[in-house]
Amino acid sequence: MKRFLIKISLLVGINVAIALIIMTVVDARRSFQQWETDSILYVTPKNESYDFVSLGTSRARVFSEFKDNHDFVVRELGMKFLNLAIPFGGGILPEKMFLKHFFDRGNKTKAVVFFLDPFMMFSDGSNKYHRFVYYEPFRPRFLLELFRNGIPIQHIITYVRSKFGSYWFVRARVVKERDPRVAERKDTDIEMERKRIDGLYPDGLDEGVFKRYCKDLLEILGMAKNHGARMMIIFAPTLLGPEPGARWVTKFLDTCKTDYAFEVYDYTNMIQDYGYFADHDHLNSRGFEFFVKQYLEPILRKQHV
Repeated sequence: MKRFLIKISLLVGINVAIALIIMTVVDARRSFQQWETDSILYVTPKNESYDFVSLGTSRARVFSEFKDNHDFVVRELGMKFLNLAIPFGGGILPEKMFLKHFFDRGNKTKAVVFFLDPFMMFSDGSNKYHRFVYYEPFRPRFLLELFRNGIPIQHIITYVRSKFGSYWFVRARVVKERDPRVAERKDTDIEMERKRIDGLYPDGLDEGVFKRYCKDLLEILGMAKNHGARMMIIFAPTLLGPEPGARWVTKFLDTCKTDYAFEVYDYTNMIQDYGYFADHDHLNSRGFEFFVKQYLEPILRKQHV
C-alpha cells in the first residue's frame, strides 16, 4: 500500500511539473502591450517607475482598451502610466491583488488613480467570482494570492485548468484603435437605469457584504500610503446619475480621512453630452479625450509642480 501511494505521488508530481513547464514555455513566448490584452499580469513589468497607475472597472479600462486612448494620455499629458483596471464588472478585491502584484514586482508610481464604482463593494460576483481567472496567465505567486484572499476553491481550479484549454494556446493580440460609438438618447432611459442597477447590485445593498469589501479598500489606501504614492479616488462621469451605493461609499471614505491621505473627485454628473458617451455608462474616445484634458490633467499636474 505504501509503495502504491509513493508511485501515485510521483506520478502526480511528474504531471504537475510537466504542466508547469508547459505553462512557463507558453507564457515566455508572449508579450503584450496594454491595448492588446485584458490581462493585467502579462503587462505588469518589473522595477519600472510611472507617473500614475489607474484602477477601476470597464469605465477605467477605456484608458488602454483602445490604442488611441492610451496614446492620447502619453502624447498629450507626457506621462507614463499603467492601467490595472479590469473589464466585465470587476470588483475591488481583484484590483487590490493587482495593485499588490504591481508593487511586489518592485514598481513605483507617483500616484494611484482609483476610478471607484460603488457597486464594486456590494457583490461577491464582482469580487470572489469574477471572471479575471480566465484571462490571467498562471503565476505561482498569484495563485497563492488567490488562496490568501479567499477566492473559492472551484474558482481557483478554474484559474489553473483554463490554461489547458485550446483557446489559451491560440489566443492572439486584439487591437481596437478607437471607440467611435455614440450613445443614443432614448425614451426608455429610466428603464435602462433600473436594469443597470439590477445588474450591478444583484445582492442589493447588503451591509455585511459592503463592510467585508471596505477592508479591501483600506488595504488599497494603505498600499498607496506605504509606497509614498499620492492617492486619488474618482467617481467617473455617467449619464445615469449616482449609483445607490454611492452614499455608503462616500460616508465610509469620510471615516478614513484621519488615517489615510487621499483626494476624492466626484465627476458623476460633470459630463452629460450624449456625444461623449459610447453608451450610458462609458465614455467613447472623444469623451475620454475631453475628460482627460478637462478634468484629469489638472489634478494630475499637481504632483509635477
